[in-house]
Amino acid sequence: YKYHTFTSSGTFTVTGGAGQTIDSAIIAGGGAGGGSTAGGGGAGGFIESNGYTVAAQNYTITIGGGAGLGIATQLSTSGSNTVAFGQTAIGGGGGSTSTNGSYTQHAGLSGGSGGGGSHYQATGAPGAGTAGQGNAGGVANGAGAGGGGKGAVGTAGNSTTYSSAGGVGLNWKSLGTFYAGGGGSSSGAGGNGGGGAGNGNAYAVSGTVNTGGGGGAGWGYHSGNGGGGGSGIVIIRYVA
Repeated sequence: YKYHTFTSSGTFTVTGGAGQTIDSAIIAGGGAGGGSTAGGGGAGGFIESNGYTVAAQNYTITIGGGAGLGIATQLSTSGSNTVAFGQTAIGGGGGSTSTNGSYTQHAGLSGGSGGGGSHYQATGAPGAGTAGQGNAGGVANGAGAGGGGKGAVGTAGNSTTYSSAGGVGLNWKSLGTFYAGGGGSSSGAGGNGGGGAGNGNAYAVSGTVNTGGGGGAGWGYHSGNGGGGGSGIVIIRYVA
């Protein structure tokens, strides 16, 4: 195979006759982890396309950016969409967050993968994932939960360990690199695939650039800030 990787927006040019086919991985930007008793950011949507027929023409590739940092006491944000070959991968949902210590919770945002739930399950619900692109964030269950990833739902909150991992991403074509992992919450690890780890009273870890990973969530009341999402990527391969 010959591979083309787009880490920023550009143009993919097909030359030769009609009827050529490609395989592609289209990955959106990841969502931010929430701040203050929060949920991890959801991974960017991941569309896997096999045997897609292309024409001899130019195709515009638009790479979605990751969400900005999740600030304590402010609502988190979602990643941006990635568009290629008429398909749109949806940006990852921001993690649920608190805007008033542990008392005013806001639900995780839906996206390619959904943001994790925050602290109290009733009001800090997880965000939903997009069918075929990712998974929902984890349920809060008394503590912040991990963001969803392409390969799995975010880990549910754990009020004993305060450590919930992000959902795992996908090892595309078994090439050894995972993409679209969810962000962890509290001291939880990011999902394999660029998800950022959670942290306590400082900024949590951001998703890795060009993986679509979700940002890790902060924990401390009014002081635990979430990490930003990782930007998206498009990978194309065809028989050389």
